[in-house]
Amino acid sequence: MTISDKIRIYELSRDLNLENKDILDAAQKLSISVKSHSSSISKEDAKKITNLINKKNSDKKILSILNDQ
Repeated sequence: MTISDKIRIYELSRDLNLENKDILDAAQKLSISVKSHSSSISKEDAKKITNLINKKNSDKKILSILNDQ
């Protein structure tokens, strides 16, 4: 694995427009070992985190739509 195959937590949080803590929490839920915002993770782990966060956000949107009815 080369350096280009890794991404730092703070870069992922910037790309997703989220707080570092949100990314760290998602990583912990997925059992991805990270210590801080400057920890590096694989692109594959970044994709897993992104998918989890997108799923959470879509669930929240669905709930808000259902509650508006």
